[in-house]
Amino acid sequence: MRAESRKNHFELEILDLRKAAQLQRDEQARREAELAQARHDLEDEVAKSRGLNQQVERLRALVESLDSTKEELVKRLQGANHEKLSEEQDKAVLFNDM
Repeated sequence: MRAESRKNHFELEILDLRKAAQLQRDEQARREAELAQARHDLEDEVAKSRGLNQQVERLRALVESLDSTKEELVKRLQGANHEKLSEEQDKAVLFNDM
């Protein structure tokens, strides 16, 4: 009877160990799935970051272009104003000479 009891005890222990091993495998599979999802999410974020960095560079180039265009337009306007002022001064001189 004692041997039968020990046998039953060991069989129960084996079942408990199998359950624990299965729980560990399930937990490992869950963690691996979470890790795979996290890696996928990270890759998506890295791709988005690259895209945003490219957009930032394009916007910087656009701002530089706009600044350059603005400077050119300001110079043209100043030149046109200078010409107009010179013409008006010339007209005033001619009017005074009459």
